[in-house]
Amino acid sequence: MEKVIIRECKAGDMYDVLGLIRQLKPEKVYDEKVFAKVYKTRITQDPSKYIVAEKNGILGFMELKLDNSALRSAGSKGTCIIDALIVDETHRSMGVGKILLEYAEQYARNNDCKSVALVSALRRMRAHKFYENNGYEKSGFAFKKKL
Repeated sequence: MEKVIIRECKAGDMYDVLGLIRQLKPEKVYDEKVFAKVYKTRITQDPSKYIVAEKNGILGFMELKLDNSALRSAGSKGTCIIDALIVDETHRSMGVGKILLEYAEQYARNNDCKSVALVSALRRMRAHKFYENNGYEKSGFAFKKKL
């Protein structure tokens, strides 16, 4: 069995990444031309790190960001934020998400972070259980207001 490879996103991964995002948010309509422009800019210029898990195709996608804001770090080391973690529906519960989490945690350690944090939609109960099973604790609520 081939090993899952974790690597930074490339321009050629765009349609696979978009497919994963569409799985996560099927109700949202994405303009491919706009997405392509934003994707290219992000993977080449954004300080966030865009990662894919690959094994005979793209199995997962993750966006990582280092946050050293005073509020989160309270004068100590920063936090690594997982802004997105998506595993292809056909490859869930096969260890891909765990491999991505482990990568995020090592990336955080390498960047002298004190913690890893993420937000997950309320309806994603299976994902919540996955995070808890991997040592993550619920630590608050996220609020938003549509404008």
